[in-house]
Amino acid sequence: MIFYTPLQLEEVFANPEEEQAERAYVSHGGKMLYVDKFPNGEYMLTQLVSTNPNDYLNDHYRPGSYLH
Repeated sequence: MIFYTPLQLEEVFANPEEEQAERAYVSHGGKMLYVDKFPNGEYMLTQLVSTNPNDYLNDHYRPGSYLH
């Protein structure tokens, strides 16, 4: 079966028993980012939203990295 969706796999196959992080769009360093905010106050980058291709080459904006 092929399942087409704009959602991320974590959203589609989420475990309802598991504590979910709050998701939000934030501006950081002049870039628009989609992040997970955890209860301990940390932010993990989920997606970079940019029209500049050079932004995607910057290691600071790699999905899965934590914002400082």
